[in-house]
Amino acid sequence: MYDIILLVIYMNYEVLLESDNLKYVKPLYELIDEYLIMVNDKENQKYISKTYKEYSREDEEGWVKGKLESGCVFTILEKDTDKFVGNIELMDMNDETAEVGACLTRTMQDKHYGTEAEKRILKYAFEELKLKYLTAGVFDYNGRSLHCAKKVGFVETGRTDEEGMFGKFQEIHLKMTKEDYENMYK
Repeated sequence: MYDIILLVIYMNYEVLLESDNLKYVKPLYELIDEYLIMVNDKENQKYISKTYKEYSREDEEGWVKGKLESGCVFTILEKDTDKFVGNIELMDMNDETAEVGACLTRTMQDKHYGTEAEKRILKYAFEELKLKYLTAGVFDYNGRSLHCAKKVGFVETGRTDEEGMFGKFQEIHLKMTKEDYENMYK
């Protein structure tokens, strides 16, 4: 409990987006230790990277600095507790499209936060940024992420054979158009 109180006292942030149980803020230097736990967790990393890398504090500080300067990434916090949940990002964004990527810390998985965060980023992308379509890539052995993507409305558009730290696998390519979004959520 003491750690949570300290976290709340020292974190200074502006809430940019909200959903039922979550709030979305810019990346925070105060959460570097939490980010490092998440990205250096081999179980998490196998779902977001083809190769394993041990990230340093300096690496993560550089990541936060870069995302604050340019990027569309949100740190996700639980509304009631301010506990770190993960990050969600619109990558390779242009006037028409972006790729959605998310990673949740293991202690916050299996709470339906991934689905909630994906739905909120879809709303932001299509209603506020006026993007025409979104893409996502999921490794075939990441059943939880694939289920979440399809549940929120992404459809599979193809697969590519890949090889990484866990051997051969397929990357599943997914897409959602603004029309798909409007048919599902409007």
